[in-house]
Amino acid sequence: MSLLGTVRSFRADWGFLVGPGHTGDLFCHAAANPALKDAAVTEGTQVYYDIGDDPRSGKPCAVNVSVAPMPVAAGVGQTFNGKVKSFRGGWGFVISPALEKEVYVNQNRNPMVHEGNMQPGVDVQFEVAEHGNATNKFEAVKVVVVGGAGSPATWSVKGKGKGAWVPPAPVVPTWAPPARAWAPPPRPAAARFTRSRSPRGGRGQCRGVVRSFHNSWGWIVDDATGADVFVHSSQNTHLTDIPVGATVSFDLAPDHKGRQGAVNVTVLGGNATARPSFKPVPYAAPPAFAAPAPRAAVPYSAYALGPFGLQQQAPRPVPKSGTKQMGTLKFLKGDWGFVVHPSMGDVFFHKKDSPTMTEGLPEGQHVSFFVVPDKDGKSKAVEVEVCANPPAALVDQRVSGWVKSFKGGWGFVQSESFEGDLYFTTRSNPDMDPDLEPGDTISFEVKQTPYGKLEAVNVARV
Repeated sequence: MSLLGTVRSFRADWGFLVGPGHTGDLFCHAAANPALKDAAVTEGTQVYYDIGDDPRSGKPCAVNVSVAPMPVAAGVGQTFNGKVKSFRGGWGFVISPALEKEVYVNQNRNPMVHEGNMQPGVDVQFEVAEHGNATNKFEAVKVVVVGGAGSPATWSVKGKGKGAWVPPAPVVPTWAPPARAWAPPPRPAAARFTRSRSPRGGRGQCRGVVRSFHNSWGWIVDDATGADVFVHSSQNTHLTDIPVGATVSFDLAPDHKGRQGAVNVTVLGGNATARPSFKPVPYAAPPAFAAPAPRAAVPYSAYALGPFGLQQQAPRPVPKSGTKQMGTLKFLKGDWGFVVHPSMGDVFFHKKDSPTMTEGLPEGQHVSFFVVPDKDGKSKAVEVEVCANPPAALVDQRVSGWVKSFKGGWGFVQSESFEGDLYFTTRSNPDMDPDLEPGDTISFEVKQTPYGKLEAVNVARV
């Protein structure tokens, strides 16, 4: 079954994905995913994908990537590419692979379209808008024909008498993506080197820069991938200290728990001042400018499928400091450890910042926590606590709860049996009471759709 994840970043033809089915970022390139050629992929876009191997490097990468269709309500104010499904008598419907349903289109709101250029199958570009003052109804506006049998170059006005004036065909912009041969992204000058096979049978000799090292452990930034690699003196007994900023060579090998780490570390030279610092620089907004007003349109990430069911999420993958987050315990050693967040990856925590944390928690335990910056500006987790089961742990079980919201045939339910919200619709509950209101007590079953999403079915008023 394909995984559902989120685009963390995408530039030109390549980028990185994050998701609950793996730890850390997963590389993605349009050359291996033809479905992304004409798709509008931006940060926060939800996609379906499988995990394969990169034929060039042998590393895991995302394959069979396709944009996950979003609800039409989430696309208000956004522009989509699609095709004409039907058009007759001045109205019809357009469809897009990025939307779950067809969208109504009317000639009154789009004077540039008519039956001559809106033949079924013609490529169009349009924007989704609310339909007048109606609730939960939407239509396509700013419709532009971008090619096909119904484009301006292939139709003409018929039925005009001899000598009658024929208006010129409207000029409709056409666009096609330029042909591009795939090439890997260029590396910075400092990262150009040749990997040599390790005589110890490892993955190969690597190079990087020491980002931090304290009390026998730290992190190395790999020049080839930009990822952080863990280093510990127990796997490098010949080293007592590594200067921050130093250039090093190393091999990658698993530790006793199967996690990849740096071994055979050799200092090649450099110091903290000879190479650029990798510490994040906190952004300080100019005092003369006010913060921009929030966007009125609902972001698509509000309907994203998180590790605990369908939840409202922030549009950016990194949550704001001070906001309660959900994740799982990766490991705990002594007074410190790491929790895994679905978009941030591994986040460090220390017991002194979590006085109410339960002792002896197992790996994989679902926990809640807050993300705040430490003294060096890096993110850390505080107030780590055990949280209730996610909805995914209650699949095919019937639980009690209440209606959080319900309008236009869909809404969300909540329960003390799990954390977060769970999506439900009248389409999946044909026998449900249509007059449900927020706060009504109900019972329902947790089901997983063929697309991997969770929703409430067999909803009944209690």
